[in-house]
Amino acid sequence: MSSEGSLFSIWSRNFVVTKLIDTQSTLVAVLPDDQAGPTDGTYRGQRRACEDPDQLIRVRLLRVTQAFEEDPVTVWYNFFKTTLVRPAVKWWFRVKIEGTEKIPEGGCVLAANHLDAGDTFSLPALIKPTTTFPAKKELFMGKGLKGRVVAWFLTAVGQAPIDRSGGRASVTGLGSVEEKLEASGVVAIFPEGTRSPDGRLYKGHTGVARLALSSGKPVLPVAMINTRLVKSKVGIPTMRNARIVIGDPMEFNEYAAQVNELQVLRWITNEVMGAIQQMTGQTYVDVYASRVKRGDLRGADLSSHILDYPNQNQTRPVPAAGQSAASAGDDSAMGDQRMGE
Repeated sequence: MSSEGSLFSIWSRNFVVTKLIDTQSTLVAVLPDDQAGPTDGTYRGQRRACEDPDQLIRVRLLRVTQAFEEDPVTVWYNFFKTTLVRPAVKWWFRVKIEGTEKIPEGGCVLAANHLDAGDTFSLPALIKPTTTFPAKKELFMGKGLKGRVVAWFLTAVGQAPIDRSGGRASVTGLGSVEEKLEASGVVAIFPEGTRSPDGRLYKGHTGVARLALSSGKPVLPVAMINTRLVKSKVGIPTMRNARIVIGDPMEFNEYAAQVNELQVLRWITNEVMGAIQQMTGQTYVDVYASRVKRGDLRGADLSSHILDYPNQNQTRPVPAAGQSAASAGDDSAMGDQRMGE
């Protein structure tokens, strides 16, 4: 092998190992005392301090193997996130984010408006926690080469399949998403269920309310601003002045016992959509975006469905007897995703 080939082999090996390791805090190798020196705790720091770098690489590869056996989803998720997605979002799409400090450690639901395909990768790329996006179950049963690659990728990074047919099927399909929340995970959903056909904010499906009540986790409204993909001068899609704003947590535990009451679910969903609207400044249309995209309202005057705010025609429901006090005591101690009603 030529010296150039040897150098490339060493570089590529070190690059892959570095990326896999630096994204996994659980993979910090502890070297034998006689091999360790002053280090900053990172892979590069340990490699500089180690008298035998090849031994360090072998130790690290062993740790990677162990990590794949113990938690392959986290390893793949962090690898793709830090190696491919985050650099693209930060340096090519130039998306800015505000409010990441508001995300609690115990898990939450991030509910965002949906402008374009870029929303699905921009948000998880810029926040620290591993994020689950419910994806339509058909994507997990892909056919052909492209379909199989997509199915493998979604499974590898731990995304959750959901039935988008609506009604009871969508409700029962929330189980895998609820499991993520029970494990203190972060779940991100687009209550509109599909991308906005014209940039306005459309009626939200009540899956966001069901998740909040069944899990007891807070909902954080998220504003996706200027995240529509546009062509750059070189023809590659990009974004212009894109921003993501994470709002304050919203708690609805006083309605925990009313998870099956449609009036409660609708009011909570509208409250979340209202919080999103306040941050984005979008016009709110009180019909489902999917109806507009299917042509169900073709020729209809959508202006008659425009409201100043989502709960304009709704009355705040009364919590079940004794529920308010119970929730106070507890407090002291879904691609496209569609959450059907």
